[in-house]
Amino acid sequence: MGGPGRTSPGINWRDIEVTAENYWQRNARRGISRRRFIGAMGIASAAAMGGSALACGSDDDEPDTGGNGGDTPGATPTSATEKPTRGGSLIVRRPSAMTFADPHRSSSGYDPTINHLYAAPLLATADGKLTASLTESWEQPDITSVKLTLRKDLKFTDGTPVNSAAVKYAFERQADAKLGAPRRSLLKDVTVETPDEYTAVLKFARPNPVFLESLTMNEPAGLGALISPTAHAKLGDDKFNEAPVSVGPFRIEKLALDGESVFVADPDWPLTAPGGDKLPYLDKVIVKVIPQTAVAVAELQSGGIDLDYVFLGENVAQIKSQPDLAVNVNKGAITQRIGMNLGKPPTDIVAFRKAISHALDREEFAMVFTDGLGEGGRGPLTSLTWAYDGNAPYYAYDLAKAKGFLAQSGVAEGTKLSICTYTSGVYPRIGEMIQAQLKKLGLDIQVDNLEVPVITEKYRKNGEYLLGLEGGGAPQGDPYQYLETNFGSANQPGGTKMPEIDALLAKALTAPTEEERKKVYGEIVKLDYDNSYKVWLLESPTIAGHTKKTRGLSWLRTGSAMDVTAAWKQA
Repeated sequence: MGGPGRTSPGINWRDIEVTAENYWQRNARRGISRRRFIGAMGIASAAAMGGSALACGSDDDEPDTGGNGGDTPGATPTSATEKPTRGGSLIVRRPSAMTFADPHRSSSGYDPTINHLYAAPLLATADGKLTASLTESWEQPDITSVKLTLRKDLKFTDGTPVNSAAVKYAFERQADAKLGAPRRSLLKDVTVETPDEYTAVLKFARPNPVFLESLTMNEPAGLGALISPTAHAKLGDDKFNEAPVSVGPFRIEKLALDGESVFVADPDWPLTAPGGDKLPYLDKVIVKVIPQTAVAVAELQSGGIDLDYVFLGENVAQIKSQPDLAVNVNKGAITQRIGMNLGKPPTDIVAFRKAISHALDREEFAMVFTDGLGEGGRGPLTSLTWAYDGNAPYYAYDLAKAKGFLAQSGVAEGTKLSICTYTSGVYPRIGEMIQAQLKKLGLDIQVDNLEVPVITEKYRKNGEYLLGLEGGGAPQGDPYQYLETNFGSANQPGGTKMPEIDALLAKALTAPTEEERKKVYGEIVKLDYDNSYKVWLLESPTIAGHTKKTRGLSWLRTGSAMDVTAAWKQA
């Protein structure tokens, strides 16, 4: 068992752009309440709503915070004397195709395509606060209800009003088992009342103190994205996924799940920047699918794209070497882990899972894949959440101990297993290192690099793969949704039931204070350690490379995504 101390190789942060604070943080210091926010029109905290984010994630629950050389997420600087320029296009890389543009069917709560389209009642800011978006105000009078008072000046792009009926439609649709929404469990026993056109009251049959964070779009498990009830009723699920109708700062000009998508500014978007500037500044955002990291970096260097998310230190060096490009680091944003099918042999054997956990040298992963910017994974929770316990046990590299557990498991050396990972970015290379390290344990690992839709079907839904490389944003704020997504029965590969975890998650929902919930979450972390449900490989930064003429970008709380609503291009 490893100790609580955590060190990471040194890095000269002066070599990386340390940028100005973003306007979310400035608002947080003005004393905005977590329990109640009365939204004034045009306030900064509402300005970027719609979560117009560009994410680095390449998997379906994928990747996210930290900061530019510190613990505070940064933004591309805009000095007090700079006046944002209107117009122009921002071209951004996406590393892989996506399965769903329908936010209720996608598990990518902060997907770079989805976040251009859908606003939600609330926004989760980078500093752990919740602020208003589609709401004028919100209130949680107790742990069994939430009251939302919606803005009256918003419409979906087909002209349908954004009202309480749309809130009710979105939640009831996701609660319907026929849809198979990945966050359906969060809506169990939740009802929506609509006392008037712009008031929605959410009622919980059981206490639910963590539900507020679910009302955001840019949370990893956020279910708050609203869609046009009129359009969905007319089109049905499949056609709506091809031509979704949303509300947000951008609207669709062209949408291709596996190709180039184009979003244009919504001229009717009423929310403004600090000082009252109409948003967004950009005319257009173009998202291009470029699977190969080397190709994407070359495109950034040649001016073919304006913004890319990189992972390897070697790419950082390439970008830093070019005077017209900048690097923006969001430290500790992503956890990389190996998920397992807990219902099939041999990954249903605890000793076998512990053998794998001890056989992987996490520090080598950190040095090779983050060039010292990240560190080895220790468990599901990191220092970015108040629920983190630095004294929690974790697995350290110990090949002798790994071989002991392998012998105890009864699994023979030479056993063949397949692990699925993604075709894009650094994932294939991580898979190769897993293969090489587990070979020392005596396992014969085949690495299958697959597209996201195939992984969703074969690994997550059908449980055909026993091992799967996963990535996702490190939890911030209350980690309930993150723990439910990683360990709850509803999200296990192949549908394995997790009764102990489910019981603890239910217990967390009855704990009204953070202190009480932290104890429950600690029990979940301990169960994960005792049973080695997952192998936590890496805590990695999100690294954005962009042209220096691209201004006004800021990291969203999810950490893997940059908000582009207030972005602009310097002339």
